[in-house]
Amino acid sequence: MKQYLIGCILCSSWVNLPAQQLSATSDSYVEKGEISVGKDSIVPAVSNTMPYLLPISEKAIRASYPLETSYGKTTHIIFPSRIIYLDIGSDGVIADKADPSDNVLRIKANVKGFEQTTLVVITEEGKYYPFLVEYNDDPRLLNINMAGNTEQDVFYAQQTGSIRSTTPEGIIVANQHLSADEVQDLSEKILHRKRFIRNVGTMKMRMSFMLTGVYVYQKTLFLQITFENRSEIDYDIDFFKFFLKDRDVTRRMAYQETEIPAVNQYPAANIRVPHQGSLTLVFAMPMATYGEDKVMEVQVYENKGGRHLRFELDSDVIIRAKGL
Repeated sequence: MKQYLIGCILCSSWVNLPAQQLSATSDSYVEKGEISVGKDSIVPAVSNTMPYLLPISEKAIRASYPLETSYGKTTHIIFPSRIIYLDIGSDGVIADKADPSDNVLRIKANVKGFEQTTLVVITEEGKYYPFLVEYNDDPRLLNINMAGNTEQDVFYAQQTGSIRSTTPEGIIVANQHLSADEVQDLSEKILHRKRFIRNVGTMKMRMSFMLTGVYVYQKTLFLQITFENRSEIDYDIDFFKFFLKDRDVTRRMAYQETEIPAVNQYPAANIRVPHQGSLTLVFAMPMATYGEDKVMEVQVYENKGGRHLRFELDSDVIIRAKGL
């Protein structure tokens, strides 16, 4: 009977040992309150009431950026593209976009000495920016440009084996326009495609300014435009304009004209059509269809010159756009 009681006492003592003491007897399985489940996997040690937690690999972790703000000073963060999502962990911090910009976030303490909290921003490119926010009466950094932190992000990810926090991997942005990188990549592909639209454009003063292709991807329209300069004088481009306007307007009717903003020009560096040479450019803009009573007018202006060129684009040409 005594032996039985002694055995029960020893068993109950062993069961109640904390995880830190178990580490000495179970080698690598339990250490400092954590259970190692593989080379790069760590999961917090839990009671037997939660037996189905899976390990989280270090390669799955996105680290957070440290951020300080105060009650009397505002911190501003500039992101490379438009902010489409913002989450603040507590009401101790207030944050919103700095009007009229869409990519600048202003952050301030709503309560003095608030407890550490989180802040997460997602941009239209699908990039993810997590922050760990702490209170400081005198923040060391008040203006931060996240585009300037790319090299440090890459270096940290390589050293730790973790995911670079701003990578768009695994993040799907629904119902949004293309990111700047996607527009650039598609424009580069279109630049080298063969011409399939003819006789849309203008020829004037030994210059031709012609539409050679129309493409569409999701909600973005791409125009492939080719210049030919048959003169001995270089043509330096000043700027382009795209308008949606009424086709025929009588004197008694109000004239309506709406400018269509081009979101990208590729290649952006080429602003000269050399003499006896040619140049092809690709323009990206928001997709829009229009009726037979309207036309799109495309204009180009010569820098310090008078060879301004323009042509009109009917709706039947737009609907011939090829998919990408």
